[in-house]
Amino acid sequence: WSQGFISANRTALILATEPAWALAAAVVLAGQRLGLLQAVGAALVLAAIVGHELASLKFEAHVDPAPP
Repeated sequence: WSQGFISANRTALILATEPAWALAAAVVLAGQRLGLLQAVGAALVLAAIVGHELASLKFEAHVDPAPP
């Protein structure tokens, strides 16, 4: 449903957060403990997504509109 409204690039970024959501569910629902390696991995995934979104916003701001 939502793929008709957002770009494939943004969809891929959203799907890339799946491991972080699985980790959050494991901690909350199953009582799993969050290790240092898992915390670093989740932080890197989220930082990469935020960095990509900021870079794409900056790129879109500098792109000239297509001529008519």
